[in-house]
Amino acid sequence: MGMIAVLHTWGQNMSLHLHLHCMVPGGGLSKSGQWKTAKNKGKYLFNVKSMSQVFRAKYIAELRKSDLKIPQKIYNDLFRKKWVVYAKEPFRSPKYVIEY
Repeated sequence: MGMIAVLHTWGQNMSLHLHLHCMVPGGGLSKSGQWKTAKNKGKYLFNVKSMSQVFRAKYIAELRKSDLKIPQKIYNDLFRKKWVVYAKEPFRSPKYVIEY
């Protein structure tokens, strides 16, 4: 299972505000193809501070693998910035995802 991400570049007041909206499944498929819900009792699977650091590292690692010519200074700047993962409760149904 993967996640869906949408890049937003502007805030409501049209200021530069780079961020991603991501939908991450709360479970996955078993070897037999059956959906298994995560055993998290309605809580998040991971601490958001830890997720922020891991997401930043994985995202930048993928950038490094790309064919983009990104100067090392940009990578250094990206690692110096604090990345924030904000997690909220899951949507009740697909209808609510569309409304959001």
